[in-house]
This record gives sequence, C-alpha cells and structure tokens, in this order.
Amino acid sequence: MDLSEENFEQVTQFISDSIYLQDLSKQYQLILNILFAVEYRIKATSLLAQLVKFIFSKLDKSEQNKEQLKKLILNRCFSYAYQILDSPQQFRYIFFIFHCLIQEIVTDDDIVKCLSIFSSENDLFNQMALYFSWFAPEIQRASPTFFNYHFAILKERSRAILFPTIFNDNDKNINDYEKDDWKLLKDRRKGGYSPHIIAEIISNDDSDRLQEASTSSSFNINMKIPPSVFETFWILNFSPTLIQYAACKGSINCFRFLLLAQADLSMKDNRRTSIQTFAIFGGNSMIIRIIDQNKFDFKKHLNDSILFHRNLIFNWILETHCKSPNDDIKAKEIIFNAAASNNLTALTLGIEKENNVNYQSKNGETAIFNATKNGALDCFIFLLKNPSINLRGKNKFGDLIQNAIQFRKLEIVQVLLDSPDFFNSNDFNNNDDGCNSHHETNDKHLNDTFNDKNETNNENNRIHMRNSNSYGTVNYDYLHLAIQMGDEDILSCLLKNDLIRMKINESDGDVGSPIIFAAESGREECVKVLLNTPGIDLHLKNSEGKTLVQIAQSNGFSSIAKLLLNI
Repeated sequence: MDLSEENFEQVTQFISDSIYLQDLSKQYQLILNILFAVEYRIKATSLLAQLVKFIFSKLDKSEQNKEQLKKLILNRCFSYAYQILDSPQQFRYIFFIFHCLIQEIVTDDDIVKCLSIFSSENDLFNQMALYFSWFAPEIQRASPTFFNYHFAILKERSRAILFPTIFNDNDKNINDYEKDDWKLLKDRRKGGYSPHIIAEIISNDDSDRLQEASTSSSFNINMKIPPSVFETFWILNFSPTLIQYAACKGSINCFRFLLLAQADLSMKDNRRTSIQTFAIFGGNSMIIRIIDQNKFDFKKHLNDSILFHRNLIFNWILETHCKSPNDDIKAKEIIFNAAASNNLTALTLGIEKENNVNYQSKNGETAIFNATKNGALDCFIFLLKNPSINLRGKNKFGDLIQNAIQFRKLEIVQVLLDSPDFFNSNDFNNNDDGCNSHHETNDKHLNDTFNDKNETNNENNRIHMRNSNSYGTVNYDYLHLAIQMGDEDILSCLLKNDLIRMKINESDGDVGSPIIFAAESGREECVKVLLNTPGIDLHLKNSEGKTLVQIAQSNGFSSIAKLLLNI
C-alpha cells in the first residue's frame, strides 16, 4: 500500500504484528523495501524516514542490528554516486538521508564518513558538489577541516560542475547560501522541490496563486522549469513544462487551470519525456483520465507503470488499452522492467504470459541481472526459484555475483552464496588457472538463448570466478573485486563460503593475493577482514619481492603498515 499520514499507524501496526522484526535478515529485507519506496514515492519520503525510526525503536535491545541497518541505508544511498554519475536520480536518496538526519537515524559524522570516499575520486567531483549543496551545515559542524578543504576546491571549480548546485546557481551565489548559518540553504531543502516560484506554487497545488502569477507579463503557459539541486522528483530536472510538472506532482487543481489556459499537452521536456510518463509517475487517476480523454495513448507507457510501481494504472492500461488480439503486450519487456524495479506483481503477470524468463534486452541484459544490479531482492529470489532460470549467463560486468559486488548489493551476494541452485549449476573446482569450471548445461533452450549460433564452445558454457568477458570492464575474481570496491562487508560475506575461502592466498594475475592487493590499494578495512580469516598467509610477497609491510609503506599507507606490524 502507499504510505500516507492517514494509514501510517495502520502500517506500523502491521509491521509490529508481522515477521519482519524477528531477525536481522527480515529486518534487512524490510529496509530494502523502504529504500525501493524512496525511489518511487518521493512525496512520502518524510514518512518513510519516520517509518525507519519506528522500526529502530522496536530494536532497542539489538544495537548491533540497528548499526547494520543504518549501514545498509548509508551504503545504498551514497553508493548511487558511483552508479548514476551526474544524474538527478540521486537527489531522491539525498532527500531521504536529509530526513534520516531529521529523525536522528544518521548523524553528521555519518555524512562526512560517507563523503570521504569522494576525496580520492576525481570523477566524483560533481557528486561532492551535490552532497555539499544539501549537507554543508552538517559537514562544517562535524569536520571543519574536511569542509574547508573541499569547500574551497568546489568554489574554485564551480564552473566545471555539470549540474546546478549552490556553487553555480544562476539565482543565488554561494555567499547567499552561506550567510546567517546557511539559512537560505536550510529553507530550500525543506520542501524537496525547486525554489522556482511557479514550482513551489504547483508543488502545493495552489491554483489561486498560479492564476495570480499567470497575470504577470513574464508568464508563459508553456514555460519550462529549469533544473535545481533541490528538486527531488528526479524526473522533473530536465526542464518540464508547467503542465508536465503539475501532472508529475499530482497537482490536480493546477493541472486543470493550466489545461483550461490552453497549455500544450503534446510538448516534451529536454529528455523527450511525454505527458503520459509524468502523469503515471504522479499517480493521480483524475489527471490520467483527463489526459486519456484528450486522446493521448497510454498503451506505449505500460512499462512506465511497472517501473514506477503504479500497479493500478498498470492494470487499467492492460484492461482498457490492450484488449485487441492485435495488441502486443510485450510480456518479455514486462518481465525485464518488473525485475529492475522489484515489482513482483507485474513480474508474476509477465511470466504468466511469457514463460521465457531468460529474455534478453537489446543491451544483452536479462531480468535476473537487472534485479541483481538494482538490488531488487523480492524479484531476484522469485526468479532464482524459477526452474528455467539461467544462472550461467554473463553481462559486461561478469556473472551474477560479480554484478552484485560491483553494484554493492550485499543482500544479493548472500542469497547467491546460500543458493544450492547457483552452486549446483556451476562447478567451482579449480583448474589450471584456478578460475574456470567445467559443468556443461543440459538445457538446450538455455544454450540456444545465451550462446552464439555456431560459435558456441566449451568456454561459453562455463562460469568463471574470474570474469574474462570481451567488454574488459572487470578482470578480478570475487575476492579481489570486493577489495577493489572497498566493500569489507561483501568481502566478509564471500569468505564465509568454503569454496571461495580456499582462494584466500591465490594471486589474481598481476595484482597478487587478496591481502597483497588490499595492502597496495589502501583498503584498510579489507585488510582487517583478511587478517581475521583462518588460513591467511602473511608471508606472501609481491612480484617485486616486497613483504606486506613494505608494500603498504611504499604506497603511503602507514596505518596499514602499522596494522601489519602489530600482528
């Protein structure tokens, strides 16, 4: 159900009476579902943060669980800076973290710790600017040194920032934001919408003020609202028209006024997004009916309803726009998009209509890989249990576990490592290079789906603990890949598996063993995990004959060297 102030108490009672609070794994899944809601129910962001606080209040005797769940929230929200560079889509997570600060779920220090990953990543400069635009007061309070260093750089390089932030705002300059203890910034981030006056009016669905504003000589009924770092509806950061903005916000009164004033429904934003998509995102049934009555086709927007979890609209489109036998519902695409957005309702319907769960998109992706990358746990588990699912496939990021590692989806890694189906369908025994397996598939249908016509050979039918795909995106085994990502939680999870732990001292090409790689990469937390792993060989040397301590020292990681010396 959609969370609202009216049903908040009902939802909290349901959670209290459910199995979700019984153990960490169920609590983990509950928080993941809330994080999915953050993506598509932006209006409910404040309530979702309150819901997390309620859940934490029920875990008073489980401080360790609360820390794990808080870490999940922070990792998931901040990791999107890696995945959607320079994209407004991360604003929804920033807004959620902001409300988690209000609810005292996370602290100022948590923000600084998460942001510290950006200081060594030049390609994440723009992400640092976005987070500073929201959390400058908290960063300054928690770590003046960190703040002063990065703030000075961001001010100096403001022209290089790709998206409107407080450093390159056309409306106000950085001094306006900074004065009076960041009063302007604090005011603008409260609402979660653009500071553009018309955007504020429409967000509050104030048709009287909109009518008054329309009398201004500068007003244009088809004017567009520019991007803003404070607009948390990510879809609205590509210069939508006023009526598109109203449709997306579900502001029916403003929508009706704009329509009566002859606003053009056929216009598109800078990303070529149509009015139907904005309306589905907003979810207001009255607005959708009005657009439908104006002869705008919704049949081609079925996938929007899937991705935005608008299942009532999804069913309406199927029932009213896809009745003809000639209508191609494209069940394969339903499966693919439902898996990406963790829409189990749509996924189930798609599989009922099309039993090929291994359908590949134009980019060569399959549903289970889409679920993996997005952390769509419910749909991932559902697909994993399907007897026809192919667990051998690879995309440009490698196999399923390699995808989960790179997209920091610990929960997917855990499910795969616990899955007998995954390990039964793949042989992880060593061969000459310690990476390949030799378990051949017996399913002709899967071979036909995933192998290239006459070019199929034994190599195509193997799964690799090391990815040797032609894209060259990844060339590390599971352990080295987790270290490369600096994800000690996934590394710990991997090392609980006996077959993977057997490779604890094995080199991966030129980078040496996992602990050598961690020492020379400066991954201190990963070094700590490896040091606590039974069987770790601390006498290993790299190709230059250097010991672990020498490796850490020569790369400037004195804290790791000290850690190794104190063993």
